[in-house]
Amino acid sequence: MIIYLLKTIACSGIFIMAYLCLLQKEKLLHLNRFYLIVSLLLTFYIPFISYEVDSPNMLPLLNYNNIQTVLIDSQTSITNIQQPQNSTKYEFWLIIYFLISFFFLVRFIKNISSILLTIRKFPVIQYHKYKIVLLPYTVNIYSFGKYIFVNELMYHNRIIETEILKHEIAHIQQKHTVDIIFIEVIKIIFWINPFIYLYKKYIQINHEFLVDEQVVKETSNITKYLHLILGYSKNQVAPNLTSSFNFIITKKRIIMLQKQTSKKMAFIKAVLIFTIFTICIIVFSNGLIAQKINSKIDERQVPSTLQGASDADLQEYQKITNKYFERYNNRKYNIENWAMPVEDKVSVDDQKRLETIYFTMTKEQQENQNIFFRKYPKPVPKNFPTEKQISEWKNTAKYGLWIDGKHQKNNEVLNNFTNTDFSHFFISKLYKNASATGLNKGKQFQVILMTINDYSKYYKDAMDKIDTYRIWYKYKKNNK
Repeated sequence: MIIYLLKTIACSGIFIMAYLCLLQKEKLLHLNRFYLIVSLLLTFYIPFISYEVDSPNMLPLLNYNNIQTVLIDSQTSITNIQQPQNSTKYEFWLIIYFLISFFFLVRFIKNISSILLTIRKFPVIQYHKYKIVLLPYTVNIYSFGKYIFVNELMYHNRIIETEILKHEIAHIQQKHTVDIIFIEVIKIIFWINPFIYLYKKYIQINHEFLVDEQVVKETSNITKYLHLILGYSKNQVAPNLTSSFNFIITKKRIIMLQKQTSKKMAFIKAVLIFTIFTICIIVFSNGLIAQKINSKIDERQVPSTLQGASDADLQEYQKITNKYFERYNNRKYNIENWAMPVEDKVSVDDQKRLETIYFTMTKEQQENQNIFFRKYPKPVPKNFPTEKQISEWKNTAKYGLWIDGKHQKNNEVLNNFTNTDFSHFFISKLYKNASATGLNKGKQFQVILMTINDYSKYYKDAMDKIDTYRIWYKYKKNNK
């Protein structure tokens, strides 16, 4: 969650700075409104975007030799569901975060309720297609939804200028209330993002520019409207969540009314904005992820030839494969192209012969083999379990436990360790076929732990083998 929040803050900061540099001073009012809303939505969506590239044809955490037998015998399908390392401190700040969000939610509900109560409490009259709420106290004219709120005495005495009413009607016609409610809801959830408040400010300023433009097109007395902008009373403040004639009284509105932006400049700005969107997607998305395991061989790691292996060599290759794995060919597997390292299942001499034949095959021939070769991967990095996780894994009924490649019948053995005794852990969900049989019978998860010494040995062994090839067997889905 923390990474996600940081990404959204960074994205929103870049987007609002782009707005200030490229769009704020241009009379591209509808584009500006679109940009502010869409860029804010992208801010929260971009961190979820992922895109795929080809990857090595193996499971990334099935790298060390001392767990091969466990994985094959239990028929465990591995999913990287490493548990988050939650701590009491993290949970405390999470509670604080949601309490503050709850405060903003209560305030939002209170503001909505206050407006609705005002509508029910005071007289409402029809004004063309809109409704006017007559208030007994002095107030700046404002609108919310399809309602316009005015002082009753001023309305009946016809003191309110037509241009002001047109201004509020324009807010209603352009559905500015929807934008305001949208940004308020975002604030409730992401109140910690400082750029959200800038978004709200510039969305509302742009609302005023849009409305000014519409009113000027409809009125015959532009000078009078400009004087209203400069001289309208600013002693009263409109309620939150509403659109008010007096939201911003500065010369910016007058300057924007008289400004023009060329189509060429608008096109250039749009291209720049699109470029910024693209860059942010590349930088702040989830980035490259590995594709699911497939039958394609990584050309960069596996030698092949154009002429290919002879029929005799292919028959020999299949004969050696069947020698060790014919029994697996009669089983059905629900997971497509599940591959496992099998050097402990095949004799050294047979491995050497298989490797020799395999490297003489064409790429197409290699792809059709159940046994394939790939360079040893880099060692998995260190990761350290928390005390809370160690405590949870003591549940023998739920977790199958392996320490340094050895199955533990009773998970209470973890009482002899602290979390600092381990340099790596891996937790996998056990699917139905895996949890029903073997050493993991009845378990929901399998936990594999490596102590400091065992990880050191594994790391040295992995680095020694990093330029050599490892033999794998690929179990095909529903293979008979």
